[in-house]
Amino acid sequence: MLCVDIHHHFFPTDLNKAVSNQKLGWKAPKGTLPWSPEVSIKAMDASGIDIAVLSLPALYMGSVCEENRAVARQRNITMASITTWMVSQLAKGQLGI
Repeated sequence: MLCVDIHHHFFPTDLNKAVSNQKLGWKAPKGTLPWSPEVSIKAMDASGIDIAVLSLPALYMGSVCEENRAVARQRNITMASITTWMVSQLAKGQLGI
């Protein structure tokens, strides 16, 4: 049976997720930070997850302004590059799927 993770977060490096987790007392599964596509796939494989729907976590970034638009745009560009990388890896048969 196919296992799909429909709540799989992407953490851009500028979030410094390990530090924010420590400040808030949150825990991420061991070995999953800092986040990268390779780390994510390894964690998925270890958990028996076949497919993940990748999304940004909900973030409060203040008001609508040019700076926040630029951050959002950069994160969208990063997500697009991750998607391109994943498709190329699938095409090469590199992901073991």
